[in-house]
Amino acid sequence: REVSWARRCVYATGIASSIYKQGEQARDAGDLETAVTHFERLGQAVPDSRFRETAEYDAAAALIAMESWDRASGVLETFRRNYPDSQYSDDITQKLAVTYLEAGQGAQAAGEFVRIANAEGTSEELKREALWRASDLFKESGEVAREQEVLENIVARYPNPIAESIEARFRLLEISEQSNDNVRRGQILRDMVRVDATAGAQRTDRTRYLAATASLELAEPVRRSFMVMKVTQPLAESMKLKRSLMEDVLKVYGDAAAYGVAEVTTAATFRLGEVYRQFATDLMDSERPAGLDELALEQYDLLLEEQTFPFEEKAIELFETNAARTTDGVWDEWVERSFDELATLLPARYAKMELSENVVTAIY
Repeated sequence: REVSWARRCVYATGIASSIYKQGEQARDAGDLETAVTHFERLGQAVPDSRFRETAEYDAAAALIAMESWDRASGVLETFRRNYPDSQYSDDITQKLAVTYLEAGQGAQAAGEFVRIANAEGTSEELKREALWRASDLFKESGEVAREQEVLENIVARYPNPIAESIEARFRLLEISEQSNDNVRRGQILRDMVRVDATAGAQRTDRTRYLAATASLELAEPVRRSFMVMKVTQPLAESMKLKRSLMEDVLKVYGDAAAYGVAEVTTAATFRLGEVYRQFATDLMDSERPAGLDELALEQYDLLLEEQTFPFEEKAIELFETNAARTTDGVWDEWVERSFDELATLLPARYAKMELSENVVTAIY
């Protein structure tokens, strides 16, 4: 029996070796389809052969060379299941990434790039590139949750280069907006401002722009808190709180304007003018003291008008600052809205300009 078993082993090895050599010969002769047939036949004929793993790997390689992407993917998937600890595991992952990509299966390819990024033998540079490729593919495939997971991985693992780190945050910002996750969105905005502020030599026009727009958005809730507060009696106490809120608004919009990004500067300038004008309006609309007779009430109103005048003047100054930017070729929503405000505040000067512009437009 021992002799019989040994003979069977020798016989099986000979068959497997013969089939494998036939596959090699066909491959070397350029007959890849026949080579694939032989390589796959080896496993059917001698399932326990030591040549089987290599033969199936070679079958996949031949299918890739033939650009038979779907068939190659199937062979590679089977190989991974059959040989989870194979010496070819990393290469199988890379080959699957290629075949999935070529077959238009972006999400599956992205999964393989994530595997590449997590492989021990992969260099850090290649891991970072693989994660970015995965995030792009998940985005293209509409796999938002998986894209988000990859982007968060990039932010955590690769703070440098900062230009890429802040771009990852920007995309996460878009995702948080789509999901209405305002808490997460606020955190990302603060991170973008912080990362740009500490970028040093890595700071670019793009990082500054993203930080500037983030700073502008972070200013919005501060502005809303100021705008909704009404001035009530007792006036001194209410005005103290209103002024405190105003100082907060002036600071956050001043910080945004300091980036020197044109569209952010015009927005911040308009908002500051709006805040001064609103302060004047709220003061005039404030609750009057109880018990005033007609004469006292008239005198009180005159006093309020005197107090609001400097705020209206400051609002006009800021709106005119934006309007003057047209001489430098700057024209955007905020410049246009500044002209609209000026047409209301100084109609004798700016309403006529607006009418003139409309007439010229009509002629053309």
